[in-house]
Amino acid sequence: MSRGYKWMIIAGTVFAAGLCAGAFAAVKTPPETLYDYFSELGGGDIKISTAPAVLNALLVWAVLFFSAFFRFGAVTTALAVGVRGFTDGYAVTSILRIMGARGLWLCFFDILGAPVIILMAASVMCALTCPGESGARYLARSGLFLLLLVLETALCSVAAGAVAKAVLPQVSF
Repeated sequence: MSRGYKWMIIAGTVFAAGLCAGAFAAVKTPPETLYDYFSELGGGDIKISTAPAVLNALLVWAVLFFSAFFRFGAVTTALAVGVRGFTDGYAVTSILRIMGARGLWLCFFDILGAPVIILMAASVMCALTCPGESGARYLARSGLFLLLLVLETALCSVAAGAVAKAVLPQVSF
């Protein structure tokens, strides 16, 4: 098994641990807090904005990208992947807890970027641990991951907004 596959497994494990922690936190959140948030959205104030979602994706990418150039890059990479897993786990569990099966599409759009984050984290760890790794190859892969992450985030944000506008008015809070 190559180093890249090993790092993908490790990054996936860190993401899954963050996902579980986020889901557990969402389950422990008082239902009133979640109901209040979703009822405001259901009242016609649906504001799933593409710009903040893309900026968040750019921030995660930047943390991962620059982690490859620092001594403690493994720590910042693990933190970035774990935090992304936590937020995805919290969001998905909250959506399912409040909206049930009607929220499945929103969950799908929320978690769709996870494979790109995991691949980017594996690429960073390969750049940190493989002495023969080419800097040009790392930059090319990082640029591709940036493009994929921004496109995925923008498209999913637009699609999630359309789904939310169709689904949220049907849910009674």
